[in-house]
Amino acid sequence: MMTGFINWISNGTDKPAEDLLCPLINRLEPNCYCQNINSKSILLVLRYCISNFKHCAIYKRIQKNRMLKH
Repeated sequence: MMTGFINWISNGTDKPAEDLLCPLINRLEPNCYCQNINSKSILLVLRYCISNFKHCAIYKRIQKNRMLKH
């Protein structure tokens, strides 16, 4: 299922698959927009969970916390 979704998203782009979906999707963090998709979060999911995740405040916070731990 995910492969078909990635192919649909990447249609017409030359981005590698790992740049298309937020890596947090596979291990949902408590505050992730895609944790509980509803009518209020769907625009945020489309904006940040697909190919724009490096600009997501949740993703940035988690990455920052990881860097501080190492």
